[in-house]
Amino acid sequence: MQPQERRLSIGRDLLIVAAILAIWTAAFEGSLHLADLKVEGSLFMRDQTRGFRLRPLAGAWYLTEGQTFVTINRRGYRDRERVPAPHPGVFRIAVIGDSSVIGEQVRGEQTLTQVAERALAGQTGNVEVLNFGVPNYGLAQQYLTLRDDVFAYQPDLVVQAVSLTNAILNSTRETCVNESPYPYFMERDGRLELYDPPPAYWLDSAREPKLLDLENHLDLALLYLTADRTVSDMADIWARRFHVKQPLPDDFYERSLFPPRLPAVEKAWNISERTIALTRDLCASRHVPFWMVTLDYPAQVDPDPKGREAFRARFNSPDLYYADSRLIRFAERENIPHIQAAPVLADYALRTGKCLHGFFNTPRNYGHLNVEGHSVLGALLAERLANTIPR
Repeated sequence: MQPQERRLSIGRDLLIVAAILAIWTAAFEGSLHLADLKVEGSLFMRDQTRGFRLRPLAGAWYLTEGQTFVTINRRGYRDRERVPAPHPGVFRIAVIGDSSVIGEQVRGEQTLTQVAERALAGQTGNVEVLNFGVPNYGLAQQYLTLRDDVFAYQPDLVVQAVSLTNAILNSTRETCVNESPYPYFMERDGRLELYDPPPAYWLDSAREPKLLDLENHLDLALLYLTADRTVSDMADIWARRFHVKQPLPDDFYERSLFPPRLPAVEKAWNISERTIALTRDLCASRHVPFWMVTLDYPAQVDPDPKGREAFRARFNSPDLYYADSRLIRFAERENIPHIQAAPVLADYALRTGKCLHGFFNTPRNYGHLNVEGHSVLGALLAERLANTIPR
């Protein structure tokens, strides 16, 4: 066979192989669609300032806790479409926070911000409660969200919802529970300076948002990405073990709810408090009132008193409210208006016997707030904030 004929034969073989692969892939993708298979997709993209952020107009299933199709608005947040300038007579409240605020586990209209908006509108008239929550955001990322995005919407009030574990531990690299590089404040010469790492390594800068959106519509690609994330998460767990300056116990996540025993956790607490104060000061520089809300932890609001007592006894602590109380004392020293959510939610859970955390595919009273939890917390925010709104 002549060289030219050989090349043509190889080319034909490659085309046949490519055609077979294309047909097989299309058939497999079609079968996945017919099976109505739900696979978690990605809602994120790189951000040069915050490491990562929600991708404008993204949509994907969230299946880890509950089953919800989550959509992101044009501005990159899980909220209704909002115009930057509010309509005359509208009072705007902006809520910043992490996954507890965005509420991926429930439908958009069931999130605490939407519950609070409906309740406040019924009491006081034209009120909008904007949701600026982003999963895994630490306090520094929330500060940057406020600085870079929130003020463009001309809020009349800013509320920071502080998680008792993630927000505190994500304030330093030594104690972080966040799996990706992210900005945080470091103390230097008695002052806080922002450490700005490179954007999240697990998001490829060469993949444009439209390509990421396409992946969310291809079940085969989502299956591959799910497997890839699982392997990456396992590798990251091991990497973090060698990255921290001080070994941390396996239960240090829960221990952050109680008096610190490790210098690294005490450092995280101090930087967290100072970061919240910086956030308050940023609002003051724009003449916008600032409130802080301390969120709950599932064990605090277990409707079974025996469950609460077992958790308290496990850590040999006088009560379950150390973290809340510490943040409240800090807020009082700094003259920051505040709301402590856990005791109110705990009382509701005891009276009704309902779990405010947990879903059909999770253990009992586990993880994020469920629909009932968002409803109770949203109503609490509306009740406490009603007096701040002009009548």
